[in-house]
Formats: sequence, C-alpha cells, structure tokens
Amino acid sequence: MNSPLSHLYIETEDNVPRIAIGAFDFDGNILAPNTPYRVIEIATGKEVCIPAHELDNNAELISGPVAQYQWMKNMEDSLVHFRDYTRYSEPNHLMDDTMNAIKNGLFSPSFEAFKETFLVRARLFAIITARGHSADNLERTIREISETVLSDEEKNTQYESIKNLYQALYPHMPIPNRDQALQFYFQEIVSYYTVSNAHIKKYLSLKMDTPTPEKKVISMDHYMQDMRRRILDSIGIDNSTPLAIGFSDDSVSNMRHMFQSFVKKRKNGTLKNDTVHLYFTGKQWALSVADEDCIHVSQNEKMTIIQV
Repeated sequence: MNSPLSHLYIETEDNVPRIAIGAFDFDGNILAPNTPYRVIEIATGKEVCIPAHELDNNAELISGPVAQYQWMKNMEDSLVHFRDYTRYSEPNHLMDDTMNAIKNGLFSPSFEAFKETFLVRARLFAIITARGHSADNLERTIREISETVLSDEEKNTQYESIKNLYQALYPHMPIPNRDQALQFYFQEIVSYYTVSNAHIKKYLSLKMDTPTPEKKVISMDHYMQDMRRRILDSIGIDNSTPLAIGFSDDSVSNMRHMFQSFVKKRKNGTLKNDTVHLYFTGKQWALSVADEDCIHVSQNEKMTIIQV
C-alpha cells in the first residue's frame, strides 16, 4: 500500500491490510512503576506502602485466609497515589513514578509492541487503565515516555507519520512543526480512559459501583466506535475497512471479561472482517480460556495471545 496514510495499516495473518487499533493497560503492561497502594500490615497494624503491581499480581497478599495486608478502612485512602489530587498526593507522582520506572528499566511485556507498533508509527491507540488520574495528566506522561524512549530516527519516523495524518484531517491548515504535531497526536488522536476518574465515568455513563473489568469493556467499545466516527470517517476511510484490534492487559478478570465481550461480538457478526488479538501479560498459569470454536490461543515467554 503506497498512501500517505499507509502507516495506519498493519498486515495480519491472512495478508489483508487492516487499520491498527490498539488499547493498552498501563501498570504491569507497558511499565511497572512503583506507584504504591497504602495498606495495613495485618501483623503489626501499621500503615505501609506496597508497589501496586506487586499486589495486583499476588492477590493472595491482600485477600484470603493467609493475607499479609488489608485495605484501609476508606478504600480511597489506599488509592491516593492513583489520583491527581488528594490530601496525600499530587499530579507529579504519576510522572515521577513513570520516569523512575524507565530509568530503572521497569518495562513490562507489552512495552516493545506499544513502542514499535504504535508510538513510532503514530498509529491509533488508547490507554485504558484503572487509574483515576485526569486524562490530561496521563497524556503528558505518555508523551514524555515517547520523548524519552524513542531514538532520533524513530522520532523522525513518528513526526512524518503524524504530519500525514494531520494533513488528512486538516488539509486547509499549514503543516505543523514537530512540537505542534506531537501536541496534535497525543491530544487529538490518542485516547485516555482512566476508568476510576469521576469525570471519565460520567462521560461513559458508568455507575459508581461498576466493576473495573466491565468499565474496561465499555471503554474499549467506546474507543472503537469513536475511532470509526471521529478519525477514520473524517479522513475518508470507508466504514467497511477492516480493523486489526488489539487489547493488552495483565489482569485475569479484565482479560476474561474482554475475551467474553469479543467472543459475543464474533458470534453475532458485529466484527465482520476485523481481527482481534488479546494479549494477556499477567501470570500465564492464572488465565484459563474457554474452549470456543472462534478462537486460537498461543503463548510465548511473555504473554498469552488470544485470537478471537
């Protein structure tokens, strides 16, 4: 394909070019920052801080008969470092934790795919995370990740790709400089679903007690529809153009719910000629997948890949 927008496409197993639409969890999936939960150590009754990804991947530490920790009486007090403003935290914690993770090489299994397939090529992607930060704060963090990890050559490739997308959306406007192009891409193209943020929940019509896996499924559905309507339609890409949909997460419950959602879509015909790949980057033994005739499961040393 020789088009200014060819970078948006990716070839899948059947050699059909499809528009790449990716969604990534943040903690334990792209990076493993040491953002802490505030919890109570059961043996001492004292408050301690534990890196969230440690508890997320070892649920037995905080639930069950041999748990070492328990949540604070007010759950929001345990999650203060996953919010922008509380009496215990402030917005720079997200950026500081992220930069420290990069400095210390705390990259998670989907980082390379996130970087090589999406950041460098300036493709369409979303961050769907249980964090409660503002979308603006997450945006500045993802942009800083891009600026920190990409080489000069990769940044040039990214800039050229963004310019082509910009000109397709705004043919009457002058070509942006690099800083303007990055602002356009990370603000207008990339999407941020911080599903524990009160305002994001309102926009998605999510109730206070909606479980996180369900919030992620709803966010993924919203994202796919939004890309069709807001971006692809606007640049003249036909609604029947097939997508290469990807979703990556390290949570068993999140992945199970997303898997079930896409199996239902495949069976009722709403996916049409789209491909779907789900990338589970948590503990491999923890995820069991129902035997469905519309899926294919493979594994490597880093992840389980479910094709629906």
